[in-house]
Amino acid sequence: MGDRVTFRETALNDLRHHDQWRLSMEPPAPPIRAEVVVAIARKLEPFQGFDDLPYPVVSVHGEVLPVKRCLVDVRSKRFVVFVTRGADGQPEVARIRHPRQQPLF
Repeated sequence: MGDRVTFRETALNDLRHHDQWRLSMEPPAPPIRAEVVVAIARKLEPFQGFDDLPYPVVSVHGEVLPVKRCLVDVRSKRFVVFVTRGADGQPEVARIRHPRQQPLF
């Protein structure tokens, strides 16, 4: 895995919370965080920078935000990934949501 894609602490916390929820299930499900991080990096790394990402820009109540949204499937689970422009113009993963987590907007 290269270094083009960075992850904010908020995104990693989203995955930690998801893993905690998976462990609380009966029977407990194994953590999935590392696989999700690798899958996201593989999906985003081929692009030269944030502006090259072919994903839709997020708008909330008609206001366009400097965030793009993409979907990543891991173990037949679909995660919504919110990507911003990092300081160097590269993609930076800001938040990661699973459908069972509360929506951000």
